[in-house]
Amino acid sequence: MNCLAFDTCFDACSAAVSQGRSESDRVTHHRYQAMVRGHAEHLVPMIAEVMAESRLTFASLDRIGVTVGPGSFTGARIGVAAARSFALANDIPLVGLSSLAVMALQAASSPCPAVDAAEAPAAVPRPILVAVDVRRGEVYVQIFDATGYLALSQPEVCSVVDAAQMAQVHAARVVGSGATAVVAATGMGCRCIADLPQLQPDARAAVMLVSLSRLTTRSVSPLYLRAPDAKPPIAAPLLRH
Repeated sequence: MNCLAFDTCFDACSAAVSQGRSESDRVTHHRYQAMVRGHAEHLVPMIAEVMAESRLTFASLDRIGVTVGPGSFTGARIGVAAARSFALANDIPLVGLSSLAVMALQAASSPCPAVDAAEAPAAVPRPILVAVDVRRGEVYVQIFDATGYLALSQPEVCSVVDAAQMAQVHAARVVGSGATAVVAATGMGCRCIADLPQLQPDARAAVMLVSLSRLTTRSVSPLYLRAPDAKPPIAAPLLRH
């Protein structure tokens, strides 16, 4: 299956193409760059580069995947708009992915650290709680099993304290930019782990999920879990004389 996937949700931009009939012969072409701004300018050139490396045409793609959020409002819109355009122009099925699901799969491929010296890292598979700091004491969260493939909850926005309670219940490995704050909020005696605080979604993992996802007839739209921080200015009343 030939798949294209890309991500613009948080502080990185990435694109990947995978080609091959099975896991054993799959080849992935990939671009990734950390950035806070500039996703719109970098995304299409990245896609062009990975498509050129793969020597595939858009007509030969079986699926296109995109992270729909949660994430920044601008980033989610950029990715979804590009995905819709490519899919519509080439009549290709489109798959929307949770940005947090992509991060969970990446975390699962990284060794889990031990809580203490007496614990063997591989001996205790831990559920993965992805927690992304969105300021104001809130985080985007979603929890997965230790493989990163099975979602145990839906993406949501909640307080750091509520996320800490979730982490405690599952004795989770907490990853993402909100991991340190969440684990700190669990208090003493909790055997949660804060890990991978610099983790960002990467299309290399996203393209794997695209090939495994079940196609649906639902339209792909940005996933917004909170109101934007920036609000339009309130017009000043007109003074009448």
